[in-house]
Amino acid sequence: MVEATCNNEDCDKDTWTLTKHPDDYASGVSCPSCGTTRVDYDDPEPRERQETRQEPSRAPARQEPRAEETRPARREEPELSAAEGLIATLDGDAPADVKKAGIRRVGGGLISLFQSAVDYNKKKSQMEEERATNVDLRETKDKPSCECGYTFSKIKANQERVNCPECGTEYEIVVE
Repeated sequence: MVEATCNNEDCDKDTWTLTKHPDDYASGVSCPSCGTTRVDYDDPEPRERQETRQEPSRAPARQEPRAEETRPARREEPELSAAEGLIATLDGDAPADVKKAGIRRVGGGLISLFQSAVDYNKKKSQMEEERATNVDLRETKDKPSCECGYTFSKIKANQERVNCPECGTEYEIVVE
């Protein structure tokens, strides 16, 4: 098993175990959390050593010569932009390898989009906290208020009457 580490500082994925040999990943090893290819992994055993290593077997009664197992040559998936990936995924006439590459690209894009949304919400929250500590507040006089002190911040455009959510007093809306 090969251990991999994500080098993206914004990603919360540290280390994970690869499910196959690093050479078997069509577009290279990428982080399952953020999709980056900036990944380090342990140097695996060379392919030929890995394939020739055999488990000790219980001596069979008769050994037949094994047919040489050959894997078909791995075809490289086409490089697609996110937009091309989406179009390829939806295209009924696209070849299977192009659709597969499209799905991977769209999936990676969605992961990146989700991660960006999470990062933005963190930054937005920090900006709101900073603003709250750096401003002074003054009471507003430009919005209607109820006798109980509640200020009406929003009134729907087609309303003719409104109830105070605090005390229940009903008011008729007069446009001046």
